Amino acid sequence: MPRNALLAFSLTLAAVLAAALAVQWRSQRLAEEARRDLVDARCSAELKRLPRFQGIVTVGSDTDGDRVRSTITITPPEGVPVVWGGVRGPTDPVRFRDLPVPGVRLDGPTRFESEWVDGSVRSWAGIRLQIGPKLWSGDEADALAARGIEARFPLADAAEIVSVASPTLTLRAAMGVEVRSPLAGVVVEAEDRFRDLGCPPGLANGLATFPIRNRLALHTDEGLRLELLHLQQGSLQVAPGDRVERGQVLARVGRSGDTPEERLVVEAAAMTLGPLRAVPFRFTTVEGETWTPRAGEVPEAVRQPD
Repeated sequence: MPRNALLAFSLTLAAVLAAALAVQWRSQRLAEEARRDLVDARCSAELKRLPRFQGIVTVGSDTDGDRVRSTITITPPEGVPVVWGGVRGPTDPVRFRDLPVPGVRLDGPTRFESEWVDGSVRSWAGIRLQIGPKLWSGDEADALAARGIEARFPLADAAEIVSVASPTLTLRAAMGVEVRSPLAGVVVEAEDRFRDLGCPPGLANGLATFPIRNRLALHTDEGLRLELLHLQQGSLQVAPGDRVERGQVLARVGRSGDTPEERLVVEAAAMTLGPLRAVPFRFTTVEGETWTPRAGEVPEAVRQPD
């Protein structure tokens, strides 16, 4: 074949291959966009189906011109000690009224109001209403955070430790793996109605950043607030007010909320008048020895005592 003809053939073949790759790339992009649109639609449907904060805190909002007013209600489960720790985070654009005094025990429904002023970012992102079983002094919380808390590994089967970053422990595990309680305590919040879609936070009532995830919150015997996040839909085996023991099955691993895969996130914190103090975990083996979780480890379930 003459050199010019061979060059022309090569260029034509390259152009055809490039066009085919472009078509394939565009098809994959369109398929991914369609998948995201479907997930977004399903997540939007979740918000419309459940248009309020769930659990111990509920928020109702109304709009008056450029101002948005919210009524926040904290309803502790009957017989469960709940202590108010205050509001933390970027609260400058928000005015609060009738806030409880930090450290006071909430024995029944407690209501207060907030108002977003003109031009403010109307979102609860970064604003935390601190609620816990007790109020720790700064020195006590610092000492506890330094030594950590001895606990039971929360999964019944082997799982990879994805990250250990204050205040969270993130574990990758298969969908449906049993989640066990790391510590003994009382259930204060429980939510498992959301589908396992991997939804990002969205807007409730056009106002509040709303976590579309299943979760469980305990007030532990040690005085900590313990949270387990991204649980499987319909898997909870306990309810607010229930007493749970260390190692008791609580739920199953899922993919609800802003997560790219099936996983469990566990957080433990001590509540103070300042920032929450994250408390690291030290887990116990069947031989009675303790070990500290590290990213990349795959602990065996057999190492964990029942």
